[in-house]
Amino acid sequence: MTTIPNYRIGNDLPISFFVEINKGGTLLTPENTTIILYDPYGHIVDIRWSISGNQVTATYLGAMQKHTGLYTLKVILNKGAAGMASSDRQMFRLVPHSWEGDTEPGGWEDFTVTMTDVISVDEMEDLRKLLHTDMPALTERVTDVEDRATALEGRATDLESRATGLEGRATAVENRVTAIENNVVTAEETAEALAEIFGTSSSSE
Repeated sequence: MTTIPNYRIGNDLPISFFVEINKGGTLLTPENTTIILYDPYGHIVDIRWSISGNQVTATYLGAMQKHTGLYTLKVILNKGAAGMASSDRQMFRLVPHSWEGDTEPGGWEDFTVTMTDVISVDEMEDLRKLLHTDMPALTERVTDVEDRATALEGRATDLESRATGLEGRATAVENRVTAIENNVVTAEETAEALAEIFGTSSSSE
């Protein structure tokens, strides 16, 4: 079992590894090779890879290191095309304290990534969309949509509460209008009654 090296976060970390193609005779190029380094949260690390033959090198700058934890590597040959192959491995761990690191950055040991997981041409069409999807970015988009949906639900609830309040106020106004109308009718009836009484009294005199 491969030992995963631990490095103290915040130090420039040189990375170097060799990619062995299972059928041999294939050289890596920037055009046919996709190399991705993931941080512990599944986010793609912004890093510039250099390819020479089948040797890959890069420097993960200490200033760019944001999270401690396990980092993983994915190498894809001929992504989305015939003859595609892919491989991944656990690369290293960034730790918060120097005493937790068991390897100095200058002590990086090269390793070999063997491309053995060959995907047949018949499977390419079914996997094309998946291979062209940036899963961490898709996860962030889903989270963003969920947050927006939650906010919209909150606004809808607020609008419903305001509508209920307005309906209550409208009902209260209707009740006041009805009461005023009743008072007017009562006043009119009283006036008519008084008119009849006083009218009768004047006639008698």
